[in-house]
Amino acid sequence: MSTEYSSRDPKSRPSNIPMRINIDSPSSRDFISGSHTPAASLWGTASNLSTLDRRHSSRHNFRAPSSHKSAAASTITPTETELLREAILTLSGASGSLIQYDPTLDAFVPAHHLTLLPSLQTHVMRISACGWLYNRVRSYVNDVRDDPNSGKVALSLALSIDDQLTEYLKLVSTFEAQMNYEGGETPRNPTEFGTQNSLTRSAENALSKPRGFDSGSMSTLGEQSGMEGVERQPLTLVQLRHWLMEPERRLKVLASLVDNCSSLKGGALASKVYEMSQNGGPKIKAMLTVILENVTRSIFEMISLWIYDGRLPTDTNQEFFITVYPSVGRENLWAGKYCLRKGMIPEFISKEQARKILLVGKSVNFLIHVCGDSLNFKDLEAIRNTRLKQIEAIFNQTFDRSFDRMISTAYTHVSKHLLEILFQKYHFMDHLTACRKFLLLGQGDFIQRLMDLLQEELDEPADSIMRHRLNEILETAIRDTNAQYEDSEILRRLNVEVLETAEGDSGWDVFSLGYTVDGPLTTIFTPECRLFYLKAFSFLWRLKRMEFMLSALWRDQLSLARKPYGLADDLAPILHVVQLLGAEFRHFILQLQYYVNFEALECAWLDLVKKIQCANDLDEVIAAHQAFLESVVGRCLLDQNSRELRYHLRAIFDLIVNFFQLNQDLQNLANNEEDVRSHLQYEIDASAKTGKWGTCAVPEGREMARRKMFVEATITPLTARIRVLASSYRSMVTEFMNKLQNHPDQNLRLLVQSLNFNAYYMDEFGDI
Repeated sequence: MSTEYSSRDPKSRPSNIPMRINIDSPSSRDFISGSHTPAASLWGTASNLSTLDRRHSSRHNFRAPSSHKSAAASTITPTETELLREAILTLSGASGSLIQYDPTLDAFVPAHHLTLLPSLQTHVMRISACGWLYNRVRSYVNDVRDDPNSGKVALSLALSIDDQLTEYLKLVSTFEAQMNYEGGETPRNPTEFGTQNSLTRSAENALSKPRGFDSGSMSTLGEQSGMEGVERQPLTLVQLRHWLMEPERRLKVLASLVDNCSSLKGGALASKVYEMSQNGGPKIKAMLTVILENVTRSIFEMISLWIYDGRLPTDTNQEFFITVYPSVGRENLWAGKYCLRKGMIPEFISKEQARKILLVGKSVNFLIHVCGDSLNFKDLEAIRNTRLKQIEAIFNQTFDRSFDRMISTAYTHVSKHLLEILFQKYHFMDHLTACRKFLLLGQGDFIQRLMDLLQEELDEPADSIMRHRLNEILETAIRDTNAQYEDSEILRRLNVEVLETAEGDSGWDVFSLGYTVDGPLTTIFTPECRLFYLKAFSFLWRLKRMEFMLSALWRDQLSLARKPYGLADDLAPILHVVQLLGAEFRHFILQLQYYVNFEALECAWLDLVKKIQCANDLDEVIAAHQAFLESVVGRCLLDQNSRELRYHLRAIFDLIVNFFQLNQDLQNLANNEEDVRSHLQYEIDASAKTGKWGTCAVPEGREMARRKMFVEATITPLTARIRVLASSYRSMVTEFMNKLQNHPDQNLRLLVQSLNFNAYYMDEFGDI
């Protein structure tokens, strides 16, 4: 319509043009709702009605306005009764001869050949607005029902709305029956008004107060009129408009509901219905609660199938808030096969409840497909007793906690049974303890014996290492220590692993212990966890080797200090330097070992055991184990935050290896010198036994010169090399402790107090 005429000023339009209202304009929408200014409604302001999608109306074969036979045709002024009958017809979304649907305006308008008073025009337009709303809602219902790809939740919403429309049509049929009764006709069949629901009602019931969609307004009008029965007063447009006030409000809510839910599905759709059900008066809330209950029932059926049978419904539309990845195999069932689809979690289901629902179904699947357990949980008495009896409890948890009890009971029983299977049938704690003993060096006697036996083999280049030979040594170390008393199943899984070699690597660099885990326990001991254990073992094994080397070095120093033939006196200066530096190395390694064994490993282990004992489900066990490994890796300087510290620590370890090699050189030199002096002493003794002088001035002078040359040319340079190494070590340790003080882990910062307890190490700014 290109030109609009004010309905309030009849003089502003030609007399031969009937008055119409453009319902697409904001003012006309306010007019239809009975207000001239935007007012708050059940779903927001009145302007929200303009957002209704017009395209749904095209699904119905409404009759377009009849064309004028001629421009000069005479106009007709219908009676109020005729208009009333036509207005009632529009309530069911159908066009009549006087009031017709105009697809261009997307509205019911009086025919062009009619002349209406402004007051009648107003009533007709406001009444026909209900028919327009009905068509909008009916269009959504039909779209969903006719679409084979509609999800279960959307279909539940459509069917529930269809029930509300059926109640509305019952009210419309009551108005029709009243009109027929007043005209002396038999009440008409309601199907003549375009409904898709069969309804038969006697004339007596039809003349009583309207029921179904709403009858409060009608009864109120009867009371205000002071009449015993509404049927004693003829039906008028004013009365009809008054009785339709509440139904119109409900239709507006339904129209807003379908508009907001048309692009939603599953849990998101249920959340929107729940959100709208929290607004409006008691009658509106009651209607939306019924709809929400039907929508929620579909989601509840999915939940029940999942938690009791471990099966997901056929969810081609992805409506359920739990999704499955069919390509993921059983080996990764727990971690990767099922997950939450967060966008589909209904608003009335908390995140914790959704997590429990996911875990219950995962646990059932895990028990069946991975553990081979066939316990039927849904037949347990405790679970049967907590089954939900009222769907309303799902979205009304403030006053009814039965849904939460149902989920919690299933979660508790299923998770407890799963943990019992892992602990008792698959001996999870035994395998975890074995990893602590062998991979984290908790079995001290075994580790020490293994290192003693492996020393000769691991001193060789890495490419010459024979794995079968290392396994034989491993078995020998087990037989020689208390490790032999471990369960045979535990020892069977312990093996030697040889890492990838690089040029220049020795056997120490590629040796590692491994522990094989299979079956359901691989869910906890994942490949990622294996890498954590490998990192930790490599660090602890290297640290243990430093202790082993320093202990051997101390034994060598004792033997050097007791060398005969005056050699001990010649070695005294270098031995003093070696002993001082060796003491520094031993102090550093012992303090670091104490920190690792007690502050890092033992404390983390106690926390792990405590968390496992308090765990309620498998996820908590996995999280506790993962936290334990991350704590060990972090406190052993193996994480990303400790990269620079790890570099300095490796440099210190390399200095200890170099120091050990220098000590070996000193040992070899001392042994060679001892052999020379021993041979000379043997000659002297042999000469003395023959009655000759054992020696004389000339040979003795040559020997003294040779010994002096030995000290100056061999021992003195070696002493200088050790002093240079000591200087490098002190510089490296100082820098290491300076960086350690800035570490985010407080335990590592406290390690500085142990390493430098007497303020021996100083940096360029003074004491560390």
